[in-house]
Amino acid sequence: MSNPFDILPLNIFNLFSTQGFGSLQRHYMAILLRLYALAEFNRFGLTREAVVDEIVHYLKEANAEGEIAAEMANQIVGADLRVGPASSVSPDSVSITGQKSEQDYASYLIRRLAETGWIEREQHADYSETIILPDYAFTLLEEIGRAHV
Repeated sequence: MSNPFDILPLNIFNLFSTQGFGSLQRHYMAILLRLYALAEFNRFGLTREAVVDEIVHYLKEANAEGEIAAEMANQIVGADLRVGPASSVSPDSVSITGQKSEQDYASYLIRRLAETGWIEREQHADYSETIILPDYAFTLLEEIGRAHV
């Protein structure tokens, strides 16, 4: 029998070990299960716009913007401390008022899901983007969904 980590990305479960933000694991899992539900009927991929819409809808429904904003701020501060004061690390786009939009939060979450291997992003010649659940993520989420019900 082969080791599952011969197939799975090494950091796939890092998404659920967010420190200091106890309920973020619940938000990440809820978003992944929503994406699984969408991808279940469209195995060729989802448009980025559909994924952003689904995440924004979830964030509003769960009232999770504050927790995501805190994680984003923590990531930026952590990056600045690792790189140093002359860092080229810059925060994500911020509006004129200094507030992040729901689309900024959704984009951040998409990046985190891609970094940890839960989704793959394909950019096309027209700069549109398709988001795909790899087979291993699809299988894991299918089983988690069964246990969740």
